[in-house]
Amino acid sequence: MKICAISDTHGQHRSLQIEKSDILCIAGDISPLNIQGRKSEIITWLKTDFLPWCKEQPVDKVFITFGNHELAVSHIEKEVLSLGDSKIEFLVNSGTEYNGYKIWGSPMSNKFGNWAYMYPEAEQIEIFRTMPDNTDILIVHGPPYNACDICLQHPYGNTNHLGNLALSIVMEEKKPKITLCGHLHTGRQHEKLYGVYDVYNVSVLNEQYEIFREPLYLEI
Repeated sequence: MKICAISDTHGQHRSLQIEKSDILCIAGDISPLNIQGRKSEIITWLKTDFLPWCKEQPVDKVFITFGNHELAVSHIEKEVLSLGDSKIEFLVNSGTEYNGYKIWGSPMSNKFGNWAYMYPEAEQIEIFRTMPDNTDILIVHGPPYNACDICLQHPYGNTNHLGNLALSIVMEEKKPKITLCGHLHTGRQHEKLYGVYDVYNVSVLNEQYEIFREPLYLEI
């Protein structure tokens, strides 16, 4: 199965060229920055722009989770989830199966500031533990602690690990085969957590919100 994976498009999805794939996985922060907190405008944008674009892509199925910039979405989540259809499936701390593969998605990231889908660590651990064992594809907004979680570009560039410790703890328990994340735009694109679990940062924008990466493609 061929996977196309992207994250952190922030409304710039139409700048991307998606190759024919079996599935498209989107790891959150889809909302344009200028309307990210406006409920009615986000719904209109989803209906008239983002979701039609998803349907146009040369893939059989699109799996989407959200991210910390989905401020409006987090307050009207039920209405947004109702916009899914046979091609588009939203995964918000939930999972599904596709062609025999277990797929689970979460919009969570480690807590800082007053953003969407950020909960205390203990609560995040309990939510992550609802993920099935040996999940094939984990789509999560924030990276785990110690994999793809160092920003490499100004103004955030440093050597500090900024990932989600709750996720790292549960990944060791649940053993997902592939983890697709974003959130830290210029994190390394591929690292192995604990030297074992493949983690891919699939953000397409840099820290200045400019396109700097192509979509990632994987075969499983």
